[in-house]
Amino acid sequence: MKFNKFTPIIKQYLNIKSKYLDVLLFYQIGDFYELFYDDAKKISSLLNLTLTKKNFVNHENVPMAGIPVSSSSSYISKLIKLGESIVICNQVGDYERDGKFKSKLIERKVVRIITPGTISEDIYLNEKKDNIIAAVWSKNKLDNFGYSILDISSGRFCVYELDDLYKLKSELLRTNPVELLYPDNFFRFKIIKEFGCLKSFSECEFGFKRTYNILLDHFNVVDLCCFGINANHLGIRPAGFMLDYVKYTQSINLSHINKIELGNLGRNIFMDFSTIKNLEIVDSLYGIEKNTLFYVLNSTLTPMGYRMLKRWILSPVNDVSEINRRHNIMDIIKSDVYYIRDIICGIGDLERILGRIVLKNIKVKDLLNFKKYLLLVLKLSLYLKKKSRVYIFDYIISNISVFDYLIDLIDKSIKPDVDSFDFGDFNKIILDGYNSELDGLRFLFKENKNFLNLIEKNEKKNTNIKSLCLKYSKIHGYFFQLKKSDVKLLPDYYIFYQSLKSCVRYIIPELSKCENKLINIKKKLIILEKKLLNNILDIIILNVDVLKNVFDYVSQLDILVGFVYKSINCNYVKPIFVNNSVINMINGRHPVLEVNLDFDFVANNLIFDDNIRLLLITGPNMAGKSTYMRQVALICIMSYIGCYVPADDFIVGPIDKILTRIGFSDDIVSGKSTFMMEMNDVSNIINNSTSNSLVLIDEMGRGTSVNEGISLAWACLEYIIIYIKSMTLFSTHYLELTKMEKIFVGIKNVYFDFLYREKCLILLYKLKFGVCLNSYGFDVACKSGIPKSIVKSSLNKLKELNSNKYFNFKIDKFNNFCFNVVHKKLIDRIDKIKIINLSILKLIKELELLKKIIRLGNIFSKK
Repeated sequence: MKFNKFTPIIKQYLNIKSKYLDVLLFYQIGDFYELFYDDAKKISSLLNLTLTKKNFVNHENVPMAGIPVSSSSSYISKLIKLGESIVICNQVGDYERDGKFKSKLIERKVVRIITPGTISEDIYLNEKKDNIIAAVWSKNKLDNFGYSILDISSGRFCVYELDDLYKLKSELLRTNPVELLYPDNFFRFKIIKEFGCLKSFSECEFGFKRTYNILLDHFNVVDLCCFGINANHLGIRPAGFMLDYVKYTQSINLSHINKIELGNLGRNIFMDFSTIKNLEIVDSLYGIEKNTLFYVLNSTLTPMGYRMLKRWILSPVNDVSEINRRHNIMDIIKSDVYYIRDIICGIGDLERILGRIVLKNIKVKDLLNFKKYLLLVLKLSLYLKKKSRVYIFDYIISNISVFDYLIDLIDKSIKPDVDSFDFGDFNKIILDGYNSELDGLRFLFKENKNFLNLIEKNEKKNTNIKSLCLKYSKIHGYFFQLKKSDVKLLPDYYIFYQSLKSCVRYIIPELSKCENKLINIKKKLIILEKKLLNNILDIIILNVDVLKNVFDYVSQLDILVGFVYKSINCNYVKPIFVNNSVINMINGRHPVLEVNLDFDFVANNLIFDDNIRLLLITGPNMAGKSTYMRQVALICIMSYIGCYVPADDFIVGPIDKILTRIGFSDDIVSGKSTFMMEMNDVSNIINNSTSNSLVLIDEMGRGTSVNEGISLAWACLEYIIIYIKSMTLFSTHYLELTKMEKIFVGIKNVYFDFLYREKCLILLYKLKFGVCLNSYGFDVACKSGIPKSIVKSSLNKLKELNSNKYFNFKIDKFNNFCFNVVHKKLIDRIDKIKIINLSILKLIKELELLKKIIRLGNIFSKK
């Protein structure tokens, strides 16, 4: 098809579309945004719109679909949630008096590119989630990654340097970007493919020199050392590219992005993606919100406090001085917690309103709410001024004059009864008396409007036509409208303009002259009012650094007040921090379960110190092993975000990581079985944990044969207790492993107590030292509804297996002696073991030998 066969409007459309091939182009035609060709087909499918056709090309219909400009926000919101990006192309041509445009083809231009990660309007955003755009880059096809995130609403900008795949997956899960940018040669695409709105770009656009200079130019610095970032940091490339992308799509000043922060500098406890998922920290495995730690701890009253708390929980700080600062604030505000909450509950999303002010993408309602919320911050500041001096209070108090000034500015300049505005409107935003030039233009406009009313009154009197009336439309301007039957009564100076089904329209020279004056005044009003509004926004933007910090502290205060409120209502205690690697918990309770259960939660203790580094937990099914392990981890997280904890007493030392092996799942798409996924988790623990790490391993080795499972579990525990010495909770039904307590220093056997009366299992949920010799799986099977015949058959099979069981905990002294002899050999060789796989193979051989020895022992004892 030749290009010259297209109509002018389609030629213009295709010319613009050629620059934005991968996004939906909203092309304004009158009161509608129209989409053509594949864009039309796509949007009609996504939003269930009617797909129509129109002959814009010789002998060929063009597919098209449209939405009203006036209600476009609701459609855009749905598309954003589906991960789509939109280019807004508006008409910018002017109408002449005859209702036609000055040029044959209306001028149009792209005014904005809307993507999921660059939106700032409240109608598109979820106030309970950070709206993150991110970029990732890898070095030479190695598992060394640069990662960067940006929240355009708040200006929070971070870079990360990640040295393995697990850490990248963990950061992706923790930050959860809504838009992710990556180079087209990124070799780990499988890791990122599950995220929505993925966009690939040429590798050359991630070039170091280019991206580094983009960052230097934006922050106006000679190097990035002032932010603690050296020139070799892997996060520079994705950060620089992403900043350039945001500037390109938004075409606006990003002055609120005034610093770039380093992520993962050891200031936070690292939790991998498996830990975040399986501990149900912010998201429930089964979609039940109340089952998450975040849900239980969240007593925030502001959207920005809500989002900050989620970040805190996902990245607990390991800086004890910061935690003590939070505790000091909580101690000071404890007596006034309800009064402070009454103030804070009225404060809205100041963080995002400030973002829209900086982006100059606001409504008058935003400015009025901004003033309203600043008044509450001022009230809070004046109250805190009376309290003891704490840094968070000092900063807020020291900037009271800024709040006063901005409140007064908005109060004097913005009309208080305006809900929204469009820069196409006029005479609606700025208060009378704020600017003398604006007041003069408004007076002239009013005078000319009055003159129009006088013209209408005179024409009705002169013509004596009852149906004659003055009308106005945005497209056609002012005109007289009357019934067709009354046309014969019109004077000669009436000029025909338009004929409709039930009426006709006319203009007169005097009307056109007055209208031209009004149009000129209106244009001046729009330009001046827009200029005045921009000046007001610029004044606020000058204080953006102060305001960002104040709002950050208000968010912190919102969280800490919530912690105090929660502690009072749930009987939490302040944790004590020490320098040595210990955890001492007295009567600890599961923070989530205790508020969801209909009965009292059974509290339990825990001791990790130099003598006890690994608890090997046994007990019946459903006795509370997994609950206890999760409970310990959640209480540690609570401690390190500054919250009080559900226990009678809790002492904790440094924790650098919380790593888990919990749950059963596979990854069929990646070719990973359930057991392979389990081994991946264990490998991550072995390779990344330290003596200050908290490790949870639940039921390791269940996905393979019994002998292999026992051998793997034994070897891994052996490696952990000898070489790593992490604080480890290990639950198992492999009773063979409990013998490790007698072999290795630092392992302690514990079990969950129970009663068995008249073939009925009664779980007591109380942790005791020792070993439980039965898992009571058949009791659980009965309760699950499995037919009794199957359970009975299973019991018979168990008796048969037990009669030949090679490893029986009720064997005689001779067998115990044989067992100890074999494992004495293992102890002698332990220092030579360097690789776990080697240890596993040796252990399998030793277990086979052990079986033979015990069989001989049984034969000898019978004789």
